[in-house]
Amino acid sequence: MGLLDTYNSMLKQAEEQQVDVDRNEVINEYLGLAKTALDRTVGEGKYDTDLLSKTAVALIENDVEDEEQMSKVAEYIEAGQIMGAHAWETFKALAEANK
Repeated sequence: MGLLDTYNSMLKQAEEQQVDVDRNEVINEYLGLAKTALDRTVGEGKYDTDLLSKTAVALIENDVEDEEQMSKVAEYIEAGQIMGAHAWETFKALAEANK
């Protein structure tokens, strides 16, 4: 294995480790949110890790769904703007033709 191959391999490993670190940070953030929510609703320490995990997963799924919905709305807005601009140009062309 050449020096470049070794470097590329080390770079790939570092990137994978960073992805794992980032993923763990996100999971820990959601676990913290779930813990706070359960502490407020159920009572501090009155739940097991299974409920904590299920709550964190539900929060993640909810955020993913929200993100998907926002993406769809953005696409609809863009499509509406394109159609509106086309309609405006058509109306302007008709107005010019009817002068």
